[in-house]
Amino acid sequence: MTKFSRKSRVSELIRRELARMFQTFVFNNDTKSVFYLTVTEVTISNDLKNATVFILPFFPIQNNLDNQAILDSINIESHKIRKNLGSLNLRFTPKLRFKIDDLQEKTKKIDDLFNSPKVSQDLR
Repeated sequence: MTKFSRKSRVSELIRRELARMFQTFVFNNDTKSVFYLTVTEVTISNDLKNATVFILPFFPIQNNLDNQAILDSINIESHKIRKNLGSLNLRFTPKLRFKIDDLQEKTKKIDDLFNSPKVSQDLR
């Protein structure tokens, strides 16, 4: 049986709770663009007091927001989000820092690079 550290258990607990919370939480900013969030990963500091939450925004209609506007909308609500995490009964509710997860974009760039004719001839 694999042993997991307290740090990994707490980060997974926070990820699941945020994912559950964001299922019904609708972010709405000044431009009236509505978006939803998917939590991809939570990394937490060794002292369990700071957490970085990696998110992917989802737009049901046309996207007219840049990443900074999305993060600003989330940071406006971050106090409410952190307060809701108080139900987890942790000794400390960590301070949350949100980041846009750009793994899909990086993966697409690598795929495009491998599919380019110049690189594919070198792979043969």
